[in-house]
Amino acid sequence: MEKSLSKKFFPYIALFIVNSIWALSAIVAKEAFTEINPYILLFLRFSIASIVFAPLILVKNKYEPIKLNDLPRLILLSFLISVLGGGCWVIGLSYTTATNAAIIASLGPVIATVLERLVLKKTHKKIAYIGTILGFVGAILIILKPIIVHSQQSLEASSPFLYTFYGDFLIFLSAFGSATYVILAHKRPDKLHSYQKTALSFVVGSICFLPFFLFSHFNNPQWVYNVTEKGLIGILYFAIGCSALAYGLWQWAVEGVSALESTIFTYVEPLITIIAAIIFLKETLTIVGIIGGLLTIIGVFFVTIEQK
Repeated sequence: MEKSLSKKFFPYIALFIVNSIWALSAIVAKEAFTEINPYILLFLRFSIASIVFAPLILVKNKYEPIKLNDLPRLILLSFLISVLGGGCWVIGLSYTTATNAAIIASLGPVIATVLERLVLKKTHKKIAYIGTILGFVGAILIILKPIIVHSQQSLEASSPFLYTFYGDFLIFLSAFGSATYVILAHKRPDKLHSYQKTALSFVVGSICFLPFFLFSHFNNPQWVYNVTEKGLIGILYFAIGCSALAYGLWQWAVEGVSALESTIFTYVEPLITIIAAIIFLKETLTIVGIIGGLLTIIGVFFVTIEQK
């Protein structure tokens, strides 16, 4: 009994660790961007992680072969989680603040609720739909914050804030991609080991970002000589910590919990990220940002308590 109870909570422990690692990734990325192009960071992240996971996928494939007719679906899922989920997040973070990224990315449960209704035809309680509305209203306030706060300025003067708007939109696409992955994975589960799917997602990510890496490298071939310990820490943190370790744990954990339960621990991310961003990046919160953030967090809370 105690053994089965402990086994039941292992996925939750894994999700807590994963979200804690991802929570600090925004801070690490912001520091790494001073030396490394986001596209170069993404390619190195996925290619190094692919090499780390290659032996695992080869061993597992001996017992659980990937069928050829499953490849299109697996590639689509890999694209959703690596390119749309991970790629848009990193690129978006290079335009917006870590605080905005943390709040918007926490919309996972809200988006999952909508997708479960549309794709899985699942009916939720009224409180979940109220939370969905609150969450989206909060996210809209965050995304439109540059326009609201600087509405009196000229378009030229507010151009830096339009970059933030673009970054916020990419972060939203990232949350959408991750939530879509979870829903589609639950809709049609497979017998593949989580490491196999993780490794495949890294390979797909490497292939997709290879052209961007080559373009960035040939456009500025001297970048490699400007990388210091700060840049190396960023590369290793994303390739090993956020990718190889975190994705592997996340892939395994989401198989043992429901679609919405897998997003409960996203509460950890915005709290840690916002605190760290204020301390290390000297970011500040505006009234519009605070209201939008509170609405989003309350909305996410309403959505997730439905599962309790």
